[in-house]
Amino acid sequence: MNKHLFCRLMMTGLFAGAGTGWAAPTPMTEPLKEDGMTLIECDVRDVKENFAILKAKDEVLSDSQKITGYHYKLYLPMGYYENKDYRYPCLFIASPGGNAEMGVMAERLKRDQWIVVMLVESKNESSDWLWNVYAAHDDVVERVRIAKGAKFATGLSGGARVSSVFPIVRPGMAGILCQAAGFAYGFDPPRNLYEEYTPETMVACSFGDTDSNLFESMEILRKTKKSRTQARFFKGGHAWCPERTFNSLMDWLEESAFLASTKPAMKTGARPVVVNKGTASKRAAKSEPLSPEAFQWYLRKCKRVLGEAQGAPERAWMLERMLAVVANGKLEQNKAVAAEAQAWKAELAKLKQTKEVIEFTRTAGKAYLDAQAAEATCLAMLKRGVSEYGKLKVSSAERQALTKMVAAYRAVETKYPESPCAGPSKEVADSWEVALAKAL
Repeated sequence: MNKHLFCRLMMTGLFAGAGTGWAAPTPMTEPLKEDGMTLIECDVRDVKENFAILKAKDEVLSDSQKITGYHYKLYLPMGYYENKDYRYPCLFIASPGGNAEMGVMAERLKRDQWIVVMLVESKNESSDWLWNVYAAHDDVVERVRIAKGAKFATGLSGGARVSSVFPIVRPGMAGILCQAAGFAYGFDPPRNLYEEYTPETMVACSFGDTDSNLFESMEILRKTKKSRTQARFFKGGHAWCPERTFNSLMDWLEESAFLASTKPAMKTGARPVVVNKGTASKRAAKSEPLSPEAFQWYLRKCKRVLGEAQGAPERAWMLERMLAVVANGKLEQNKAVAAEAQAWKAELAKLKQTKEVIEFTRTAGKAYLDAQAAEATCLAMLKRGVSEYGKLKVSSAERQALTKMVAAYRAVETKYPESPCAGPSKEVADSWEVALAKAL
């Protein structure tokens, strides 16, 4: 389907919404499956809230009278009930055909203990998609223990455009992953969502090299001026990205949020952003600092990875990461964490004196940092450029810089294949080689 027609159909409500005949909102006391799916029914909380803040041409509130009977599938991680003090990050998923699933994302999301919300009614050619976003978000933040500031969204094609709207209409979205499409558009009066994103919300994207929307990767990288952005490419068409690509982009989102965050950690007892009161305009695009519970979740993940570390360099790498998480999240206020951190510092100091870690720092570690610096330079250069509709185009200077970046990552992979940097380096190099082969 033509991109403009596709987006217009999705955003204007020319087709009837899906889903009628359901029972009633699911009670907040309803038992929820752990490590399994629970279908939740919910209603729009604020009936005065409408499409005014995201009004597409010819679209009015009467296009969708459905404010009840929305649904999402809820996944809770293993151990949710046992660990009553834990809070978890949440990923919202939207599909162009509705009834979203985790797909190849499931293994990582389950392993790392995410709460997952899969939208049901939100789909292309439906006027109900935004209501589904409102209803599901406002229900789940009350129903389960989501860590403040640790909400993310992803989707394919029209679902990617839905994901791009989340940070505009609801607070506390740390990042989005647009798969096979860029941001929603076609608003009247004209509105450019790329310009509305703030530094607090990160934007990642994935595209197959034969996808007709491939050029939109450059729109994301170039037009989203304030936010940190990242892209990955794979051989394929208009599809959900492969598992390895999803993992690479989720690594980037998590590392950007917890290791290099522009958002300060929320102080314990800080007043959260009010979600279910006030008008939509007062709610839009508000950020929530990452809470200590969010950093604690990431620290638990890092501790698991530390237990799986192979060799002294990887162990030292993870210890440095964990200490950064403790510092960024101000987790040393917890006595147990502070004691663990002291032990980690002592172990790291010893590891740094070993020949193996010294050699890693001098060779593979330095090469990886140099490649990351080259990547940051390339992304900054792309952000200064101008995108052309329908074209995956880079300037000669950009191509030269990207080629050098790919070579830098490829060198890490080939020269130091046993290092913990080899895997991440290969994914970046493979990804951008695919893009450069298609770029004009």
